[in-house]
Order: sequence, then structure tokens, then C-alpha cells
Amino acid sequence: MSDYPQPEGTKVPPELLPPPVRLPPPVMSQPPAQEPPGLDTFEGALRSVFVGKNGIRAGWSLLIFLGVMFLTIIPIGIAIIVFHVPISGKVHSPAEAIIGEVLSLILVLVPTIVMSFIERKRFWNYGFLDRRALRRFGGGFCCGFVAISILIAILAAGGWIAFDGLTLHGIDALKYAGLWGIAFLILAVFEESMFRGYPQYTLARGMNFWAAAVILSVLFGLSHLSNPGENWLGILQVMVVGLVFSLSLRLTGSLLWAVGLHAGWDWAQTYFYGTPDSGLVMEGHLLSTHPVGNPLWSGGAAGPEGSVLAFFILFAVGFGVWFYWRPKQPAIQ
Repeated sequence: MSDYPQPEGTKVPPELLPPPVRLPPPVMSQPPAQEPPGLDTFEGALRSVFVGKNGIRAGWSLLIFLGVMFLTIIPIGIAIIVFHVPISGKVHSPAEAIIGEVLSLILVLVPTIVMSFIERKRFWNYGFLDRRALRRFGGGFCCGFVAISILIAILAAGGWIAFDGLTLHGIDALKYAGLWGIAFLILAVFEESMFRGYPQYTLARGMNFWAAAVILSVLFGLSHLSNPGENWLGILQVMVVGLVFSLSLRLTGSLLWAVGLHAGWDWAQTYFYGTPDSGLVMEGHLLSTHPVGNPLWSGGAAGPEGSVLAFFILFAVGFGVWFYWRPKQPAIQ
């Protein structure tokens, strides 16, 4: 047969056609194995109970935090018993206060660090990451000292507090100033971490910032109920100052200003002026004072914090925080 193309209409004899190619029958693919009915739905529903769009749900995160805290209490309690650690008493020395606050700080730092690993965040993210750390802390400390000084000046002018004179001189005055400064710094870091640190960030994920702040500020106040000499005005004042601290956290994204104010207020109240602090009387104070007259105005055994006048000071501090840091967009939503 010629290799040239055949004219149209030319028929090729059948014997010259190539044999037909027989293709093998197609292989039927096996259908994928089916999961038991409802398994995907059940797993998805179960996962949604524990995990949300932001990771572990806030309620479970907080329960894990509290669980780790409970486990941390056990070795701390054993150490207190074995080594006879002095952590209680109506009158505290700086050494007793430092030991107690260090143990309390460990109690909140351990679960916070554990949760930071679980949630793949840095510990500092829970309120301690601040480029202006020293400025924030120093400003807060000065503000706390000035605020309590104004309150005590008003009490003195109204005849509700009396000064008894100096009780420390020379090296002793400097020693106790430093020791109480360390004690109240540790106390401030502990209480702000406990009530405005990880728990605040976590509860805010599950509800909103201010709902979490109110709940934790109420708990902050109730945690002072066991203090001897405390009164209901003092407890309410602690709740209000908790909201002021929360406002500073929301506007700055940092706890360091609150830590500074907390430490400065307590240091001035306890060491510098020698007044009761939330109903607690401490040893080693520079000045000696005592309340006079109606506890509603003087604060009585609770100290200046138990005076109704303390609320005016706190409202002024809160307004100052808002006025100074009021941004168009809060640092924390």
C-alpha cells in the first residue's frame, strides 16, 4: 500500500487493516472506608467544648491555672511546716512579710508560667511587657505616695489622725525603709499578677474586659476580709482601687504603673506614716500616728483606707489615669 494519502472515497480492503487493539477492562477503584456514622460530628462537638477560635476556652484555661496553683500549694505548705516558716501574726516584721510574699508570689508565678507554655506565649505578655517599664513603675510609685499623703493631710487637717513623732533614726530608718520597700514591691507584683495578670486576660477572653475586671476586683476586696482590724469601707476601697488598676491596664497594656502605685501607697502608709494598712499594723515605721474620732472619717483600726475620704482620692486618681492616658484606641480590648 502506498505511503501517499489515498483519494477520498477509496476503500481499504479489510485484510490490509491492522488488527484491533483490545484494551484491558478498567480497574474499578475501591470506595474509601467510611467512618462510623456520627464520629466526625461527635469529635467536632467534643473539641468545640474545650477549644475555641482563640485556643483553649477561657473557662478551662482558668480551671487549669487554678489546678496548677493548688498543686503548687502542696510543696509550699510542706516547706512551711518543715522549716517553721513564720508567715502569720497580727504584727509583721519586714522579714516575715518578705517570706510570706515570696511564697505567695511563687504560688501565682508557677501556674502563670505553666499556662504561658500551654498557650505558647511569653510570661511577660500577661501585663509585664512594657518598653517604658521603669518610667511606668516610678510614676506609679510616686503617684501612690502622693495620693496617700494627700489623704493623710486631709485627715490631719480634720483632726481625724494625730502624729506621735519619729520612731526610727539613722541606720535603722534606712534599713527598715529598704526592707519594707522590698516587701511591698513583692506584694504588689503578687497581687497584681493574681488579680490583674493571667486571670484578667483569660476571663476577658471569655466575656469582656470590664466584666472580668469587676469580678476580680470584688475577689481582690474579699481577699482582705481575714485582715484583723479591716472594715467594710476598707474592703470596698480595695475593690475600687482594683478597678483603678484595671483602668490603667486597659489604657497602657501594662501592669507596671499599677504595681508602682500599689507599692508606693502601701510603703508610705505602713513605713513612712506608720498607719494601719488594711487593718494590719507593722513594726519598724518612721513616723507613729493614731486615728482620732469617728472611724467613718478616720478609718479607725483599718487605717486611712477605711475612711470614707479615701474614695474621693481614688476617684481623683482614676480620673487622672483616664485623662493622662486616654487614647482613641485602648491598649487592651
